[in-house]
Amino acid sequence: MLRRLVGAVRQDSELRTGIAERLRAYDAEHATDYCATLLTYLRHFGDVAAASGKLHIHQNTLRLRLRRAEQLFGVSLTDPTRRLLLMLELTALAGTDT
Repeated sequence: MLRRLVGAVRQDSELRTGIAERLRAYDAEHATDYCATLLTYLRHFGDVAAASGKLHIHQNTLRLRLRRAEQLFGVSLTDPTRRLLLMLELTALAGTDT
């Protein structure tokens, strides 16, 4: 089912909020890694220790990136619906299904 959802998000721009594209453009322009940071954090269900370990960064660095993403892009990591939508968009953008 996740593959189908990601595929639908990937193929239909009306199913996207555009946040993933904005994140990717910012990453490209500023040599940052917000897409990978947020996707990893979301895939680890908000577990800072696990996500920071996967990214090979300090937990405080991860927290700083998350706060900065919230400030720069209005990303809401406290709203479960927005987290789900963001994970679907970032996964579709990354070209993976899970």
